[in-house]
Amino acid sequence: MLAYLLAVSINYVLFAAMDIHVPASVGLLLMVALYIGVAPPSLPGKVGIFHGITVLTLTLFGVLPSTALAYGALLHLTIFLPPLSWVVDLEPAPKPPVRMEGDAAWSKESLR
Repeated sequence: MLAYLLAVSINYVLFAAMDIHVPASVGLLLMVALYIGVAPPSLPGKVGIFHGITVLTLTLFGVLPSTALAYGALLHLTIFLPPLSWVVDLEPAPKPPVRMEGDAAWSKESLR
């Protein structure tokens, strides 16, 4: 239940951030439409389907298609980037160990 509440809240916050004036119920309708629409298998990351459903839903309420597409892209980034950042380790790879001249790997006998 908390996840659904957060999903609808994200819609409301992004509507306000992009100055999109729609009825309050549109946030809930958009969430339901997206959940149902992206359930079938599609491209990785739901690219295209997600944006199309967003444009279709918002244009029903008088939002310009270009604004609806921008909203869809921003919503997609807002939803998919945080979990991706938790999975991807953004720290640089560790440096390989430094071998000293006396190491067996560097001795003249081991190079022959």
